[in-house]
Amino acid sequence: MVDYKISVEYTEWVVRQACAWTFQSADFPKVSLEEKSWVVSLASGFDEATIHLLERNLNEFRLREIIDVQTAGLRMKIVTHSLENTYKNIKG
Repeated sequence: MVDYKISVEYTEWVVRQACAWTFQSADFPKVSLEEKSWVVSLASGFDEATIHLLERNLNEFRLREIIDVQTAGLRMKIVTHSLENTYKNIKG
């Protein structure tokens, strides 16, 4: 197995999503946590193109995670407002 280390600053969700978008399901790597890094282990090793794609996907999913956190309150307000209006319409 060949290991590739990723900063522990990324959440597990980000690391696993990036791996899911980088690797085929048959080649899915083992992901584990060490003290200061995530370790992605792959039997066939990593070529430069795969590492580049993995790093791009890490950044993509980190950005999605940040946007999700920043918009959580607004999304909750929209859902609450929609449910309140639906309840008012049903109640008559």
